Amino acid sequence: MFANANVWVKTKPCFYSVIMVIMVMVCCHFYLHLHYSSVKAGDDVNRNVHYRDSALIKCDRSRKKVPSSLMTIPEFYEKHRKCTHMLKDTVAFFHVGKAGGGTVKNELRKNHIVVSMSHPYPEKSRIEDLQKSMTTLIINVRDPVDRFVSAFRWRLAVLCSPDDNRRHGHGAAQNPYDICREQPKTEEMLRESYRSDPNVLAEALCDGSPSHKQAIEDYSLIGHSTTLSQWLEFLIKPTMLDKISDDGIQNFIAIPLEKRGDGEAYFKRHIQQLSLHLLQTRYDKETAQNLVKQTPQDGKSKGKKEWEHSSVKFHNSTNTTTPSTLSPLGECCLARHLQKDYRLIQTMLGDDGGERMVDVVQPLMDAHPAIRNACSWGSKE
Repeated sequence: MFANANVWVKTKPCFYSVIMVIMVMVCCHFYLHLHYSSVKAGDDVNRNVHYRDSALIKCDRSRKKVPSSLMTIPEFYEKHRKCTHMLKDTVAFFHVGKAGGGTVKNELRKNHIVVSMSHPYPEKSRIEDLQKSMTTLIINVRDPVDRFVSAFRWRLAVLCSPDDNRRHGHGAAQNPYDICREQPKTEEMLRESYRSDPNVLAEALCDGSPSHKQAIEDYSLIGHSTTLSQWLEFLIKPTMLDKISDDGIQNFIAIPLEKRGDGEAYFKRHIQQLSLHLLQTRYDKETAQNLVKQTPQDGKSKGKKEWEHSSVKFHNSTNTTTPSTLSPLGECCLARHLQKDYRLIQTMLGDDGGERMVDVVQPLMDAHPAIRNACSWGSKE
């Protein structure tokens, strides 16, 4: 039977070729149908899918009813301005106030990356997500003492004083030149009790100070005063650690605002690397690099200044009289008040913290293991 079949095929070469072409076309059609159906169903796009030498990327929409679609990188940016890389289900960003969080947020927005955010304090629902199913947490970090001074100055800037000529209402954080926020008790406390000077409050936090207890209470009333250890309580408090499931947080990314020991600031490089790092969780390295490289530089391309936070612009353009430095006593007492934050930062440094620093600041021994990897993401720089 098979011998006869071979003879038949040899005598009908044209017919055999047609059959083979039809079979290939049917197989290709079936494969493409399965592939695009999986994308429409919400599955992650294949990392290695290419079309005409250009990577096909997934265009997510903010509106849930609009299905995702595949397109090239230029199409993603030029023709579909509402396209995003939707990572809200897996990535959370804890935007800690007065620590460069606005700059991080702007960088993610520029690269069309959408994550879940909490600001100006950690939201309960977001913590529950990280305990159950959300795997990655990003947090911006700044020296706790410097952050306090910045928060004190910013609160004075946005609150209405008795003789304030600015309009009273919402929007002071975005436009402190024309709008101020009404919180008369807090404003009076900062102006009268602490003479508009962060050092007076810092020294009042000393253990031997007669106003020590009141100073602790007043400290908590300042906007953006939520400490780093309060933001990350669910990762360091034993009773809350038990609530984190195996499907919960696994990756912890810290973005430091401070300069390195050599005096160079790497904050801008860190946030640029953050976008690349997040995109590489979805696409291959080359595609992620091309996405970042081809991101429209809206501010620069139109001749505008680079984005700057409202607090930075305000303090740089006004003659503020608020002191920005602390006395040695004030700095020491404030650092002791914030010692848990320093221990938490030391824990984040892991093995890079150095023996000398560990002798001064002891890391937290019972913290979630993800914290010790806070600085291990990205490049070695």
